[in-house]
Amino acid sequence: MIDANVRKRRRLRFSIRALLVLTFVCAFPFWWIASQLSARRSEVATVARIQAIVPDASIQYENMASPWMLKLGFRPDFTQRVYAVDVTGQTAGMNANKFAFEFDDDDLTAIAADLRSLRELQEVYLQFSKVTDQSLAPLGTFESVRFLNLQQTAMSSDAVKTFASKHPGVKVAFFYKD
Repeated sequence: MIDANVRKRRRLRFSIRALLVLTFVCAFPFWWIASQLSARRSEVATVARIQAIVPDASIQYENMASPWMLKLGFRPDFTQRVYAVDVTGQTAGMNANKFAFEFDDDDLTAIAADLRSLRELQEVYLQFSKVTDQSLAPLGTFESVRFLNLQQTAMSSDAVKTFASKHPGVKVAFFYKD
């Protein structure tokens, strides 16, 4: 009889390993949500800095929620990430060819670090701005960018061709005047 009570008591005890696993399983979802909220907060601050320098900038967001969240119809705001930045505010180019925007190399240099910190940034639109060949060096450091619109800028076609050959993963839209 004494042996049976001892066995029962041992079955109800938790080992340190079981407690650690249980703690991890319970804490992991909260850690993930906290990291997503932190990323969203830093991204909002980055967008605010960009719009302070370039008030006309147009920011496009995309929901980067996990597939299991999308299947359940759960699209929280904290998974919204910046997908595209248009410094002229004219992504479609409507009426933009009538005048040049005052966005130049100094403005691009001022926001380059902020653009680089946006991990999900895929597209950058600089069309109809006054950026020159000097701006190609900072643009080459954006690792996640896959599309770059340089139409009707002050850049030379040779510099853009060289940039496109050095960065084959980036599709460059540029009107060659040659």
